[in-house]
Amino acid sequence: MDKLNVDPSMHYIKGDYSDKSDKWYVNGENMITEKVPIQLDLELNTDCNLRCIMCLQSKQKVKLERLRFDDVKRILSEAFLKGLESIKLNYRGEPTVSDIFLETIVYAKKLGIYVHFNTNGNLITPIIAQKLVQHKVDKVIFSVDSCDEAVYANIRRGGSLMNVIKSIIMINTFKAVSQASKPLIRVQAVKQDFNREEIESGKYFKFWERLVPEFAWEDEFDFMDNSYDATELPNWHCAQLWQRLVILADGRVMPCCGGYDYLSDEPWVVGNIHESTIEEIWNMPKLVEARQRHKEGLSHYIETCCKCRVRKLVLKKMNSEPYKLWNKPVTINKEGKIEYDINWEEEKK
Repeated sequence: MDKLNVDPSMHYIKGDYSDKSDKWYVNGENMITEKVPIQLDLELNTDCNLRCIMCLQSKQKVKLERLRFDDVKRILSEAFLKGLESIKLNYRGEPTVSDIFLETIVYAKKLGIYVHFNTNGNLITPIIAQKLVQHKVDKVIFSVDSCDEAVYANIRRGGSLMNVIKSIIMINTFKAVSQASKPLIRVQAVKQDFNREEIESGKYFKFWERLVPEFAWEDEFDFMDNSYDATELPNWHCAQLWQRLVILADGRVMPCCGGYDYLSDEPWVVGNIHESTIEEIWNMPKLVEARQRHKEGLSHYIETCCKCRVRKLVLKKMNSEPYKLWNKPVTINKEGKIEYDINWEEEKK
């Protein structure tokens, strides 16, 4: 039986989204294990300046934690020498709140690491915008759920749509002045009742295509849902087990983005950066065992996976018409870029 080709992020994307290395896709799809992960997700901080209605920040009090820059330098230096390619600068928090945000970018780019992050875009100043361009940050993903100020304000509480637009224009301006191609900017939304019509009608995308080359949306899910679903998926594996590790701000390490049970406030911990190296954590017995279970199509034997929102979305996709789109092949063109056999106009239907 063929393996399902499902993007773990579950985003519907339009634009030039083939910017990650071939290894990210090939290793994830073919379950190839390197010495260290291809990507580290660094939770620089747990706090956020907004209280978005669909986010855990509005449903749960998150303990304030911050990564130390000395620890960031240590783990990046070690992992880069052994094959680390990419870092993402957030998990639960808003990265522009962190006092080591720019320092981390500068250090990572000097090493030659691909750098990207999600942001609500409300705290980007002219200085930050200039630094993002100057240090050639690879991608900035703006989380913005509407092109209407009132709808946006109702979803992203405490934020301003105009702040986001100004932030994007600032980055675009510095790119134009510097004749720079980076950072690539993506705008993405969580589809929910408030913005469903503008996303499904295409209004959202028509508005943002004037400012950014890439935009996306994903279905809303309940962060607090830790229900158990042991439905078998014999022809599916989670690519993240061969792609990334998620480092929480307190130093604990998870194997994936879906490894946190927010209702019980318990992460699926496979190691700690204060006790082990990245290479040691990547090869911990519990992570090796999890990979083997997924190779055998036995993800339903892992308790955390049965609670995982990503796995539940895979099950949901399989029962929906658009699932056919996610089972189409991925190829690499002559320029070495990823090409997806997906028709966007068909997908929007």
